[in-house]
Amino acid sequence: MFNSLSNFFDRAFAVGHFLPAVIFVNLSIWTADSFGISRQGSQVQFSTLVDATIIGVISWLLGTLLAAINRDILRVMEGYGSLNPARLLYTFQIRKYRNKKRLINDLNNKYLNYYEHGEAFPESDQKKRNKLLREFVNSFPDEERWLLPTSFGNAMRAFEVYPRLMYGIDAIPGWERLLSVIPEGYKRLIDSSKSQLDFWINIWFLNLILLGEYCFLFLYTRNTELIWLPFLVFVLAFYFFSKSRSAAIEWGILIKSSFDLFLDDLRKKLGFAQPASFEEEVEMWRKYSQSIIFHYPDSLPTKYVGRQS
Repeated sequence: MFNSLSNFFDRAFAVGHFLPAVIFVNLSIWTADSFGISRQGSQVQFSTLVDATIIGVISWLLGTLLAAINRDILRVMEGYGSLNPARLLYTFQIRKYRNKKRLINDLNNKYLNYYEHGEAFPESDQKKRNKLLREFVNSFPDEERWLLPTSFGNAMRAFEVYPRLMYGIDAIPGWERLLSVIPEGYKRLIDSSKSQLDFWINIWFLNLILLGEYCFLFLYTRNTELIWLPFLVFVLAFYFFSKSRSAAIEWGILIKSSFDLFLDDLRKKLGFAQPASFEEEVEMWRKYSQSIIFHYPDSLPTKYVGRQS
């Protein structure tokens, strides 16, 4: 998906990319000043319109860069990359997945046991089971083989598998086509939610850049005035990561809802006939996914009746 020039002046860009850039630029200046790097003649005082304009332009350029590398930041947070240190967390995520799955299976077996004996399932166990199920579907994909090394990555993967599980359509190519039938008002809701996610992932990323800046300035000046800053940055990194995960779940809810609400509109747009059953619908979208992923025209659904306007 490509951004037009106007996208770099809208609210989503301002919240998701420009605001984190403004915060980072100001913190960078403050950090440099604290180390005595700024010279008297070049120190930014925020006392003139020119100073504010310079900060604004730098922040806008940085925000534009953040928007350009948005996917790369997401993939780092998800745990992709052979050199990504987050890959060390993979076994931990597997253990969490299996433990959660075991607890759910135990409660499911307990429920079946009560049901077979004609007894009411305890309300406390029912609430616990429902809570575990909600947490599981928002935190993990449906199968262990789809797990990623980080909790953020698995929260993303959890809603990516939803269209396939529910309707048989692959999420990534399906989403690119679904966008053509989503109403503008609903797109704005999705963009607003995505901007919240972008804000937190950019703050997380720039927080780490600030740590690198501190380390460089410390080695250069040997100034210990901000010796506490690395510890604060380290703590904030966990907080920002947690907020990013929560924002990803909220964004994912809207993505899932989009498939629920507008997938039939996509079917009509593509010209596919109305399936006679849910099973036929799943098979139709499964075949369509195969055809667009692998460029297999023979896999297109058989009930193709031509494009509708």
